[in-house]
Amino acid sequence: MLKISNLCFSYRNTSILDNINLFLEKGKIYFLLGENGAGKTTLIKCILNILNYKEGTIQVEQKDIKLLDSNERAKLLSYVPQEHVPLFNHLLLDVILMGAAGRLNFYESPKKSDIERANMIARYLGIEKLLSKGYGEISGGERQLTLIGRALMQDSKFLLMDEPHSNLDYGNRIMVMNILESLKKDGYTILISSHNPQDAFLYADEIIILNEGKVKIQGSPNDVLTSELLSSIYKQNIELIDIKEKNIKICIPITKGETK
Repeated sequence: MLKISNLCFSYRNTSILDNINLFLEKGKIYFLLGENGAGKTTLIKCILNILNYKEGTIQVEQKDIKLLDSNERAKLLSYVPQEHVPLFNHLLLDVILMGAAGRLNFYESPKKSDIERANMIARYLGIEKLLSKGYGEISGGERQLTLIGRALMQDSKFLLMDEPHSNLDYGNRIMVMNILESLKKDGYTILISSHNPQDAFLYADEIIILNEGKVKIQGSPNDVLTSELLSSIYKQNIELIDIKEKNIKICIPITKGETK
């Protein structure tokens, strides 16, 4: 589980996160929603201890992340960033193997079992034919799948993903979410930052909405997401259509000239 208590973060005297309190249970998929600038990426980076917050506490499995070294955090938390610009043209196999670094001693090379697992993950993601290519030579979507592979290689039970679908085509989006559903059944807790509330209806056990650096609401998407709330958050007219025979809701933007 992950527990955030009274978390505040400011940058140059500007409040970004204001008194965040959250509890995330084991074996669930959470979607973090909110408009641009709401604080979603900042919250994820605070959980990872990338950003040095001054107020509040963040605990993973009852361990304060500020008291853990980088290897200890890597055993608990894995991360897929929104975008990644490579400094070096590493082979894709090596990029995926970087996920094992937290389990290795300094200067220790990956074991045969690590290499076998990296190949298995690549097959799982459909990128096994790219393993001998350089990371700088592939498409944005293929890089995103590689970063997901690196996170899976890490094998921590808490997975943080910042806009993981941003560079993926529709088929790969579905594939990745099917993989995450399988991980959830294995006890993983997954937090996904997203701009798409429709995905939340399809895949989220719970949603968390950030608005102006505060938690506006948390709960089941079917229980808490309404047309009024979404329209208020995204500052557009949004209608929810309930398809009862499929037990799903669809978000529809209402353009000028249309009526609800």
